[in-house]
Amino acid sequence: RAFAVRRDVEDLERALGRRAGAVVVGGTAGDGTLPAQLAQVLGRDVHVATGCHPVARAGAVLVGRALGAHAHVPGLPATVLPAGDPSPHAASYARWCEVRARPS
Repeated sequence: RAFAVRRDVEDLERALGRRAGAVVVGGTAGDGTLPAQLAQVLGRDVHVATGCHPVARAGAVLVGRALGAHAHVPGLPATVLPAGDPSPHAASYARWCEVRARPS
């Protein structure tokens, strides 16, 4: 699942033409080992949203920031897992992408 999320983040960033400001997970994705795996595979801090409707709240915060509402927008409702080193996963991720690109 971490490789699929990495591919999705890369696709989103290509569409945006810039690096995403934050990677936020929550709900069932915030439980278990996925957030820590994402921090490693992405090589980025991962915000694990908490509280009531965590992902929706985090999304609202990010949209508010994008619109310049910094003074009126609270911080991300999250625990932050620090970025890991993605290099040990580079070869496996490249193989995963290759297999995914093959026609069925």
